[in-house]
Amino acid sequence: RRRESTALRKLAHAQWRLCNGAVLERLVAESIAVLDGEPECVELGWAINGKASFGTSDRPGDALVLAEQAIALAERFDDTALLSEALNTAACARWYQGEEVGDQLRRALDIAVAGSHESQIGRALSNLYNFLSGNYRWAEAEDLYTEGLAYWELDAFSTYEACLKGGHIRSLERQGKWDETLLLAREIVT
Repeated sequence: RRRESTALRKLAHAQWRLCNGAVLERLVAESIAVLDGEPECVELGWAINGKASFGTSDRPGDALVLAEQAIALAERFDDTALLSEALNTAACARWYQGEEVGDQLRRALDIAVAGSHESQIGRALSNLYNFLSGNYRWAEAEDLYTEGLAYWELDAFSTYEACLKGGHIRSLERQGKWDETLLLAREIVT
């Protein structure tokens, strides 16, 4: 059942990349349902966090409750990848409620880096960058952008690199840096 839950959660993540929300939500619900009646486990934490992460913008209060449950399971089972992911999700939910979340996103990033959890590093970098630039903290955002690019320098173009660069395009546009905006947008498209 744990493997089935993990497989469903991974399929759901693939649907996120394809922007297929209806299938994604069904798969996340199934990944939780498969574990119904089973003892608590780290896979349940991942499944719960998956459900939370897809509700941060439209149901932030509910997402926060779920993310806190995932944090507790991550700590209980000493899973630093899940801990980073769930802290990130909780921070996003709080952000949508208007809270300051820079420190929590930085903590999620630090945990991901310490554990060499690539996907969590990417998500934390992207979300922290968007938080900083969205709050007009341009210098901090620029430093983080440079840090993020250095991280991906040796790897192939990734989903989260695209997220980071997309966020940077929005940031440049808000700052009125039109030439830089167009240059980066062309780089991504080609």
